[in-house]
Amino acid sequence: MPPSPREKPLRPTVRGLVRLLDSSVEAVWVLDAAQRIAWMNQACGEWLGVDPLQMIGRACVMTSTSTDPLDGIAASLSTPLGLDSAGLICAMCEPPGGFGTGKLVRYLRVGESPSAIVIASTGAAIATAQVVELRELNQIRDKLLQWRKRDAAWGGIAAAGSSRASRRLRAQIQLAAGTREDISIVGPLGCGGEAIARRIHANRAASIATAKFANEPLIAIDGPLMDAELLDASLSPAAAHLGGTSVAEKRPLVTLLIRGLDETPLDVQQRLEQFIVEHPGSIRLIGLLFKSVQQAATEEKLIAALVVRLEVLTIRIESLASRPEDIALIASAMVDTRHAANAGPAERLNRAAMDRLTLYPWPANFDELDAAVRHAMSTCTSAAIGPEQLPLAIRSYRPNEPMPAKDLLQQGLDQAMERFELRMIKAAIESASGNRSAAARQLGISRARLLRRLGESDRGESDRGDADQGESDQGESDKGDA
Repeated sequence: MPPSPREKPLRPTVRGLVRLLDSSVEAVWVLDAAQRIAWMNQACGEWLGVDPLQMIGRACVMTSTSTDPLDGIAASLSTPLGLDSAGLICAMCEPPGGFGTGKLVRYLRVGESPSAIVIASTGAAIATAQVVELRELNQIRDKLLQWRKRDAAWGGIAAAGSSRASRRLRAQIQLAAGTREDISIVGPLGCGGEAIARRIHANRAASIATAKFANEPLIAIDGPLMDAELLDASLSPAAAHLGGTSVAEKRPLVTLLIRGLDETPLDVQQRLEQFIVEHPGSIRLIGLLFKSVQQAATEEKLIAALVVRLEVLTIRIESLASRPEDIALIASAMVDTRHAANAGPAERLNRAAMDRLTLYPWPANFDELDAAVRHAMSTCTSAAIGPEQLPLAIRSYRPNEPMPAKDLLQQGLDQAMERFELRMIKAAIESASGNRSAAARQLGISRARLLRRLGESDRGESDRGDADQGESDQGESDKGDA
């Protein structure tokens, strides 16, 4: 018997489902498998102040570099980290300034990768949901707490982080603080070398109970600005301190910090060496250099006597761009410090701002990051710093912008390495169904480093231009043959 009308199963139409969702007072949107907006209801358009039809097809990528404001809104609607494994996650969604207030959103993954879609809706309950934005904030807070307890004394913010470079830097600082050997600190512009030198000096004084060590002054001198006569005047406080007694057991001590030692005139270096020899065992020299001691010696920018003194113990500070996995902790520590000093209401950076900081190349290193945080704190009026509060140079930076030309002798090897890395990264992202966090875990690198590598690869492709199109095609052919 055919079923009666009452027994006939209900088959809701797509049109009926859309009509039902469109009547909801909560914002609802759907992302397809490619993380593009497939649908958005009217309430979502009203929340964001946009026409839903204009948002259809836009990519929801947090690291989008588009200048279109609508693409910026779409980026804020991207799925949070961890959705692939959790299936259902609630997180704060904070559209760019002026496009709606932040709301808790429930993200539901439907289906299995690579064809899974995501349905997002506002109105999530914070009491019963895991809020990813707050979870990430708590993770950073825990790292900050651990860093302050264990490592903050060894180098300060400039040495914060979990990378190999930061761990090595802290170990070298701790070693330097336990000795009075002369030290060379090598690093690029704005690397925080002087702050590290002062930390070493302070830790040395704090670790020695004897008064003669505790009262040891640190005298800083700008080497490139010196001539022999001006150097004598700059060294007069040290000479006065060292002239107090001639009894060896009670001789006073001085630490000389010379900025830009490898750019200091050679006759000034000779006079500095003479001053040190005149006070044997009383002076510790800390030289700040832009190049290694051996390189400076090869280029005849450092006299032989200072080379012998400084090559025993060298502290190498890597550029900030080479430590992308440390940027989140360093920037958060800067925000936290300024917030504690009542420099502004902001107490954290949101995910979009953190990604911007990770992608930026930081030509002036820590000094530039500190200035960026200071600017953001002065302009932000809420608890979270977004991309719109960052300086123009950072928020307008595009990874494919041309950078200074590389050394031609290194260009071939560098390009080959970039292509190899890019192939591995793209393969990992593809195997992880577009999830960059999962791809980073497969490769054994941080998400920040993966983002950095993608940005560098995009920039390299832009620099090569159309002239390299044939070479690129050959590379793809090689890949197919392999």
